[in-house]
Amino acid sequence: MIVLKPICMIASALVALHAAASWGQDFPSKPVRIIVANPAGSGSDIVTRIVVPELSKALGQPVIVEPKPGNDQLIGAVYVAKQVPADGYTVGVYTLGNLASVPALVKDPRFDPLKDLPPFSTMVAGRSYLGTPPNAPWKNFDEMVVYAKANPGKLNYAATSVSQRLRMEPVLMKFGLNIVSVPYPTTGAAETAILGGQVQFIFANASQVSKKGGMWALATTGNRRHPKFPDVPTFIELGLPPVPGAEYSMHAPAGTPRPAINRLHAALSKALQNADVVERMDKLAYEVVNDTPEEAIKYLDSQIRLANDVAKKIGLEPQ
Repeated sequence: MIVLKPICMIASALVALHAAASWGQDFPSKPVRIIVANPAGSGSDIVTRIVVPELSKALGQPVIVEPKPGNDQLIGAVYVAKQVPADGYTVGVYTLGNLASVPALVKDPRFDPLKDLPPFSTMVAGRSYLGTPPNAPWKNFDEMVVYAKANPGKLNYAATSVSQRLRMEPVLMKFGLNIVSVPYPTTGAAETAILGGQVQFIFANASQVSKKGGMWALATTGNRRHPKFPDVPTFIELGLPPVPGAEYSMHAPAGTPRPAINRLHAALSKALQNADVVERMDKLAYEVVNDTPEEAIKYLDSQIRLANDVAKKIGLEPQ
């Protein structure tokens, strides 16, 4: 018995390892479902559908996109985190900045974004620009800071969600600016307000900012200046932590076997490197990120910490 027991244990371990390896080689053996936590036609939905044909080719299985919007992504997030098997056959796509703000803003979200729904890829990043009207009495960020300090409480910025406040407030705190947050129900309503002069600042996408009309850009998200806007500094250049833009990440439920994660990530990475996919993303002003699971988790963690820190400093309590 003394001899046989270790042999049995070793044999069992070898069988388990063989099964895991075989499982990893066989995955996926049926269609994969992607839950998009935003409405059909939203940025995350469009990005996902651009990637899906190449992802399906790389996986050798159909990939089904299923929008499950509601409650600022919470419905789709809770569904993937808590209501589906952690087997790699159901994953989710989310706007990373909104997901990162959940612990700071939601009292009982029923899931932890990092522990229950870890990302395995930050797929793409859409730039967000701090936009301002073309007739504003400033033409760059430094001039705006001087004007705002000379006129405390007289300027407004549009916020279509609390998570947008978490983007803007670090800018105000860094430069000691008293600029008032004004809520708007939609991006369209906020854009109308800024062009009508009711507010002076809004987070805008590339199609909304232009030197030939519409809004000017004062600063941009991202690690480097955008080639189309070489005079617009990044928030990092201005001494701020990375301000999230429209970043879309893919997540799997905690406990999903690592072989499945590796297979999904490799297939997604291949899809994101496809020339046609890159070109289509570029036309929509999205930059391919395509990071590793470890890098994606680290980045989400940093954004959660940033959102928590800002919320505490401005007195936002979870609701």
